[in-house]
Amino acid sequence: MSTAPEWRIWIDISEKFDLNFIELPDGLLAKLAQEDEQERGTVPVGLYRGVVRPIPTVVRTGTVIYGRADMPDEFAYLVAKAMDEQQELLQWKHLNFSYNIHNV
Repeated sequence: MSTAPEWRIWIDISEKFDLNFIELPDGLLAKLAQEDEQERGTVPVGLYRGVVRPIPTVVRTGTVIYGRADMPDEFAYLVAKAMDEQQELLQWKHLNFSYNIHNV
């Protein structure tokens, strides 16, 4: 799972404790979806231990992949091709991504 370090704690917590994931009211989700370039989405079953049904939420779109200048052209092409062919798998994410120039 790709996730920002600051969100990793939720994976750890869900593995150590029995959490109950609740659904937010539709009105609140609609309001949140209008703010900060978010849209309605779903937390999938099994993302965290305790998520036993799809949970409506808000999501952000967009994924950025960085590569080094000395990365082989063939590898860069294969990554771009895979991303293009599997867009439906990467389009929505309910967690924020993080980019740290010191550990990429």
